[in-house]
Amino acid sequence: MVSVATFSPPASTTPVPRQEYLRRLEDRERLRSALARRERWLGLARLAVFFAALALLWMTFAQHWFSPWWLLLPLALFSGLLVIHERVTRAWLSAGRAVAFYERGLARVEDRWTGTGQSGERFIDDTHPYSSDLDLFGKGSLFELLCTARTRTGEDTLAAWLRHPATTEEVRARQAAIVELRDLLDLREDLALLGAHVPVGVDFNAVIHWGMLPPLLVAPMARLLAFLLGALGMLSLLGWLLSDWPIALLVGVLWCEMALALVLRRRVLAVVNIVEKSARDLALLAGVLARIERETFASPRLQELRRALDQTGEVPSQRIAQLCNLIDLLNSRRNQMFAPFALLMMWTTQMAFAIET
Repeated sequence: MVSVATFSPPASTTPVPRQEYLRRLEDRERLRSALARRERWLGLARLAVFFAALALLWMTFAQHWFSPWWLLLPLALFSGLLVIHERVTRAWLSAGRAVAFYERGLARVEDRWTGTGQSGERFIDDTHPYSSDLDLFGKGSLFELLCTARTRTGEDTLAAWLRHPATTEEVRARQAAIVELRDLLDLREDLALLGAHVPVGVDFNAVIHWGMLPPLLVAPMARLLAFLLGALGMLSLLGWLLSDWPIALLVGVLWCEMALALVLRRRVLAVVNIVEKSARDLALLAGVLARIERETFASPRLQELRRALDQTGEVPSQRIAQLCNLIDLLNSRRNQMFAPFALLMMWTTQMAFAIET
């Protein structure tokens, strides 16, 4: 069991949890209601502009009452409303997640949490000396009460802490970190909202394993050749369409691209298949890390964890965000309008090289 250590936490600067959670819950509910109304009005405004554009289109080309330049006005209005609507929708959804966060907190404070969280049944071990006696895992267990982890690694860490004893020094370090985090309610809310879209139990091990492997695509000449063939492919297509270039040139470039793609296919697919599966989760991880990077901590354990993010000399959230941007570019090949050009430019191969570096 966990070692018992004498620890006298300092007085909390946060109000009584139930009162503070109720106050914040009411604030988030008011915000959600206000944003919901704004979202509905913006949706109606977009619809009105759309129909106005149709009417203006008819009056311009059927009745010749207006110049076609007038069509730029509803186009600009619709584009502006689209951007504003998207921002309000994101804020509305975020407020809804904040409401859910404080509702779950109140359920824990008021002892209504049983059966609503992660039971940790996969950690049940009948041979463990005290796991069953203390109801560490399963419905209504200590794991269900404590666990708010979204990743498989977080669940494994909490389970290991519950199943294995800790030294007195380790217990005190964890307690000091908990005391500091207790009063950082804004940070805890932000992290909960950022991680709300992460599927429970998501596993980053495949991406971590890929990141630790030697690069699969390291041939600079192959990368240069893919770039040159892609550029030549687009140039030959434009030449054939606009300047009567022989189609044989375009066909020849396509055959060369197919040959190179076939040679690199196994390595390219190995890179693409891993990162595509984790694109959304990596984007959210970048947001979580960016929020932690903005925070300063006083307790030694939290300072140690914070320093671990800076070991490489680079900002982890920015590096992951750069990777996410490259994955977005990679996924653009699925766009129906861009797909033919992506094929001609060897887009998948070029993006795989960029991701690897």
